[in-house]
Amino acid sequence: MYTYLDDLLYLICSIFNDYLEKLEEILQYLSLSELKVNTTKFIYSIDEIEYLGFCIAGDSIKSIDKKVYTILELDRVKNIRDIRYILSIIQYYRDL
Repeated sequence: MYTYLDDLLYLICSIFNDYLEKLEEILQYLSLSELKVNTTKFIYSIDEIEYLGFCIAGDSIKSIDKKVYTILELDRVKNIRDIRYILSIIQYYRDL
């Protein structure tokens, strides 16, 4: 299970019944912690999802081509601030 600010992403369970059991545990934990789930944003049992600039599917996590293309098409750096900006984007993708 991964969390990012107000997002919760629970991944990968090859047996659907195990997935449902674990999902129930997570929802119970959230309830005990007095945290709420926005059911209109609640998505479950999908094969692939785009999340924080990555495409997550099964056992693979890969960067989204559109995001990489955007990085490759950035203007030439003109100052230290531009270099820091580009390095932070590259670092973000490299860490995963």
